Amino acid sequence: MLSTMIRVFFFDDGDDDDDLESKKSIWWFFDKSLKLHNAPVLEVLLISLGPRCPSDANIGNWVAKAVERGVVVVNFNLRWSAGPARLPKSLYTCETLKELTLSNKVLVDFPSSSCLPSLNRLQLFSVVYKEEASLARFLSSCPVLGILIMKRKKSDNLTNLIMKVPSLRMLWYRSTTWMEDDTDVVDSDSCLVIDTPALIKFDVADYSRNSWSIGNMPCLEEAYISASDLSIFDKIITASSAILSLDLTFEDEMLVRCSTLRFSRLIKLSLDPNRSDWLEPLLLLLKNTPKLEQLLVNYAVDRGVIVVKFKLHWSAGPTTLPKSLYTCKTLKELTLSNKVLVDLPSSSPSCLPSLEILQLSCVVYKDEDSFTRFLSSCPVLGILIVDRKKSDNLTNFIVKVPSLRMLWYYDSTWLEDDTDVVDSGSCLVIDTPALIKFDVTDYSRHSWSIGNMPCLEEAHINVEPLSIFDEIITACSAILSLHLTFTDEMIHVHYTGWDHSYFYLKILQNLNSFS
Repeated sequence: MLSTMIRVFFFDDGDDDDDLESKKSIWWFFDKSLKLHNAPVLEVLLISLGPRCPSDANIGNWVAKAVERGVVVVNFNLRWSAGPARLPKSLYTCETLKELTLSNKVLVDFPSSSCLPSLNRLQLFSVVYKEEASLARFLSSCPVLGILIMKRKKSDNLTNLIMKVPSLRMLWYRSTTWMEDDTDVVDSDSCLVIDTPALIKFDVADYSRNSWSIGNMPCLEEAYISASDLSIFDKIITASSAILSLDLTFEDEMLVRCSTLRFSRLIKLSLDPNRSDWLEPLLLLLKNTPKLEQLLVNYAVDRGVIVVKFKLHWSAGPTTLPKSLYTCKTLKELTLSNKVLVDLPSSSPSCLPSLEILQLSCVVYKDEDSFTRFLSSCPVLGILIVDRKKSDNLTNFIVKVPSLRMLWYYDSTWLEDDTDVVDSGSCLVIDTPALIKFDVTDYSRHSWSIGNMPCLEEAHINVEPLSIFDEIITACSAILSLHLTFTDEMIHVHYTGWDHSYFYLKILQNLNSFS
């Protein structure tokens, strides 16, 4: 019989509306299969029982059988209508067990003399503890525990939650035990104690207002912190001052507190502010992060922002903005300046369906196609303002926007030599058939390729050398208003197609005199 030799058992009775007799036949089959199991090792046991599971189901025997077979992974989720169930004591002495997950209607009753010498990963989701010391005994009996993931509920029977685990490298903690009243008073009668000197990653969301006690975490590299109480937040952030990566969801005063600390090693900072007065303390915080390389602010996009203006002038390298920015449906105006890395994800489609105005000033692009992907994701873009710098990572600059009405382009990437030779290795391509106004200043000596602009009414042109000027001015031959900044040879170029009765020409000479 095949089921007697398999090394993985998975049973999930689901939450569907199957009749009770059908459910019982499934439970009987699973129970019988485990009793007849003859394989020397049962590596994985995954059990999920729903509300219609009978209270007399032999769940303890199933777990005990797995322990006898040297189980390595146990995931037990009990959601029945009966009270919390005890698991067999042999589970807590299993020498082969490396991963254990207990969820919902499980009563954690850890014997005082037990030990789990191989357990590396422990997940406890909304379980109930037999007594106050149950969790502390559990954790102290796991000498190599590296990962602890906990989600608490209000009725878990713990007043003080003590995590004293010298080997722990990663802690993920969520508390849904928030107080029924809406005050900001810390509950001093309940406490969470963390003593994890080897911790590398700390992810916590706590709105319970329990008091906290945190030991030093000298190895911490990454922290995600979301807490409602300032005193709790203060203890966490103080213990995290040596980290490399910090992700904060906070109230205004919490960022103010951060701005008074020095994060000497921090290279990545991600912020999700709950209210609006966060910019000034953020600037103060940036002064205390000398090695910061990446800054992410998730505030505006998640709240239906219409206008975003982000200017970054720090000494660190360019920072990546959240991917959600490039899929914001409400955004109408976007300005990015200086130390911003434009990195539109190529794997997932980006779209800014409402973006009408885009300003890019001296930013850096992730790759050659970043700018093109950006513009192609803006179906109603009407105004584009670009100020380039030499180190923007682009060789070819392609503006292909059918909806564009106004283009302002300034290029400060001029060549170091003073020749008039066009750089044929780099090119600017403009394909904007709806363009009405065109303002260009370009001394870069890149080559140009310009499509027809039949709707153009106004052009401001200041470029070198003559070949580029000729390319632009030819495409502008149907305009009504022309502003030129030129050298002598440019004014001697004659165009016969300008026959509009309302044509206006304004000339600004670069030289002292001309004839």
